[in-house]
Formats: sequence, structure tokens, C-alpha cells
Amino acid sequence: MAPTGWRYALLVWAYALLSFGVASMIKIAVYRLLDHREARQERHLSRVEGNLMPHATKFR
Repeated sequence: MAPTGWRYALLVWAYALLSFGVASMIKIAVYRLLDHREARQERHLSRVEGNLMPHATKFR
């Protein structure tokens, strides 16, 4: 089998580094979305619990 050469080797490395960067940016964006989700869910659950049990004592 003949060697592919430096041109294709560098192309593969460039693709790998570029895809790593894109995947990292997507991962960071998803982590930020998931981090803010807890506050939204807590507000929603407090409204739902308040409507279902208006006279119950809340433990929060």
C-alpha cells in the first residue's frame, strides 16, 4: 500500500481539530442551557404545587 502523504495527513488533523472545536462549543452551549433549566423547573413546580395544594405547607 502506498503512503498517502503529508497533505492528506494534515487534512485529517485539521478536520479532527475543527470537529473537536465545534463539538466543544456545542457541549458548552448545552451545559449552559441545562444549568438554567433548574431555576425554571423550580418556578414551575412551585406554581403547580401552589395550585394543587393551596393550604399545604411548602418545604422550600
